[in-house]
Amino acid sequence: MGLLAAFAVLALAPQDPTPSPAPRPATVLAAQEERGEAADAGVLAQLAQGDDEAVAARAAWALGRTKGGAALDGLQAVVQRSRHAEARLQAMHVLAERAQPEASPTALAAATDADARVRATAARFLGAVKPSGAIQALTAMVERTAQQANGAPSPDVPAALLALRALAAGEQLLQVAR
Repeated sequence: MGLLAAFAVLALAPQDPTPSPAPRPATVLAAQEERGEAADAGVLAQLAQGDDEAVAARAAWALGRTKGGAALDGLQAVVQRSRHAEARLQAMHVLAERAQPEASPTALAAATDADARVRATAARFLGAVKPSGAIQALTAMVERTAQQANGAPSPDVPAALLALRALAAGEQLLQVAR
C-alpha cells in the first residue's frame, strides 16, 4: 500500500468522539514545579484557587518562586480569592517577603482574613511597607481578635502589635492595650 493510500485509510477510519481527559491538577502542578522560576504564573494561580487543598497550597508556594508582574498579580489573586487558608498563607508570606507597595491593598484586606496566620502575615507586611491605612487596619485586627478570642492566644495579635510599633503608632498601641 502506498503512502497516499495509507493516509486515505487513516482519514476514513472511525475516530473516537470522546475527547481525552484533562490532565489532573497534581500532574499539571508537577510539570510547572519542574520549570521553577519559568513556571506559568497564570496556571499556578489557577491551581492555587482550585478544589484540591494540597495542590492549592503547593501551587501558591510555586507561584512565589516565579518572577514578573504576573506572579505578583497571581499571588494577590490567591490571597483575595482562594478558599484554602494554606494557599492564602503561602501567597501572603511571599507578598510579605517581597514587601512590594503594589500589594498593599491586598495586605490591608488580608488583615480581616478568617485565618489568624494569614492575618499575622498581613500584619508583618503592613509593618514593613507602612501603607496608608495600616494603623487603622492593625488596630481593628487587634480589637476584633480580642472580642472573638475569649482569652485564647492568637498569632495575629502579637504580629499586629509589632507592626504598630514599627509604624510608630504609640497612641494606638496604648488604645488596644486597654
